[in-house]
Amino acid sequence: MNINLMGSTSNTGYGIATKYIVGALHKLDHKVSLFSKGNIQADTKEELDFLNDCAANANEFDYDAPTLQIWHQFDLANRVGRGEYTAMPIFELNKFNDIEKHHLGFPDRLTVCSSWAASIIEEQIGRKADVVPLGVDSSVFNAEARTDELTALFKPEDEYTFFNIGKWEKRKGHDILGRCFDKAFNKTDNVRLIMMPYNPFLTARQTTDWLNQYGGLSLASKIHVLPAVKGHKDVAAAMATVDCGVFPARAEGWNMELLEMMSCGKPVITTNYSAHTEYCDADNSFLIEPSDDLEDAYDGIWFHGQGEWMDFDLDEEEELIEHMRFCYRNRPDNPQGIVTAGRFSWENTAKTLLTSMGVTV
Repeated sequence: MNINLMGSTSNTGYGIATKYIVGALHKLDHKVSLFSKGNIQADTKEELDFLNDCAANANEFDYDAPTLQIWHQFDLANRVGRGEYTAMPIFELNKFNDIEKHHLGFPDRLTVCSSWAASIIEEQIGRKADVVPLGVDSSVFNAEARTDELTALFKPEDEYTFFNIGKWEKRKGHDILGRCFDKAFNKTDNVRLIMMPYNPFLTARQTTDWLNQYGGLSLASKIHVLPAVKGHKDVAAAMATVDCGVFPARAEGWNMELLEMMSCGKPVITTNYSAHTEYCDADNSFLIEPSDDLEDAYDGIWFHGQGEWMDFDLDEEEELIEHMRFCYRNRPDNPQGIVTAGRFSWENTAKTLLTSMGVTV
């Protein structure tokens, strides 16, 4: 069947999800006409050629084919053709402004990637949204992605390595993580925190402020901030080499990297709030439980108090510290994380999405 698909093909979260979904729909023998927002970015020439072929299909697209747009909730008024229009927004907050509500009311159908998000759609605008979880590519993200080169770099003398990936943001708990790592360990502990937090949307001064915050910690010598890497295989190699993923996020729209860490069989520490509760539970994650009260979502850069997110107070910090200490002492693995990741393939995402769109799988 013909499908018109609108979305980013950058290397941001939206772009990565869009590219995987395009590929999964193609494998299910659907012809995708890709309407890319911005230039197509790809890890390999093969991927670039494939996406360009899908974009070329848009030159003579099917007017009556269903349209899917994977994009922000404040920009859903544009569409393609006359077929039924499904929108898939990915959002982190629990409240919409009037513009967002207006745009969310325009598509014929709404899909979201978690039950948490679906409940917010229903509460805020009174519409039903189908839940279509995103996926993970287990052929890339698995224990075999580990490399000797990174092992030598990350794990001298059997260090225990914590890993965080996700662009510098207060929302992702980066203001908390360094401070808690500093409290959890001392200079004699054989431990390291490895960060991959590159954020292309920050100014040089904002990036420097984050680096200075971590550089001023007493365990700064045990914290390594890495630059951005080329593609998914490099990210997977890092994940497969380290010991534990730590993601103290106040709110997430999905948190793709967290599921990818699970797919590599690594224990993960994270919050029990927002979209990643779709796949995180006590069997596959060390959970930081939220208090009953949320706090205004404010960082002065991206979020200005419109909605709310998890309140990360002293109790939550102590829980994070204890989880890190436990993992350091006991060095657990995460076989249940691998099982969980196996349920969230991109093929399953595509099939569930097609059903949500009323298309025969």
